[in-house]
Amino acid sequence: MMEKESHHTRAKWAENLGVSASGYYTWLQEREQRQKAQIALEERVVAIFEEGEGTYGVDRICGILRRDGEPTSYKVIQRIMHQKGLKSCHRIRRQRFTDR
Repeated sequence: MMEKESHHTRAKWAENLGVSASGYYTWLQEREQRQKAQIALEERVVAIFEEGEGTYGVDRICGILRRDGEPTSYKVIQRIMHQKGLKSCHRIRRQRFTDR
């Protein structure tokens, strides 16, 4: 993407993006680590979903991750589930009527 564009230097990209050069270089250095963490989170979400046999939704998966000390947000888990095609199927409760 930006790295393949040879007609601009990295410092010029930082200027075009409206960020400081040092901040841009720091972002570049930490990018691989962020990508690995994202892949690990995606794998964890899929594992929790499969553990729940397809009945766990975003709320429950997010709660399990937070309980285990993983700082995450509802929207991040929702995005991961959407990208992976994971949809929870809730069991439908039958409403029982009583005669009064």
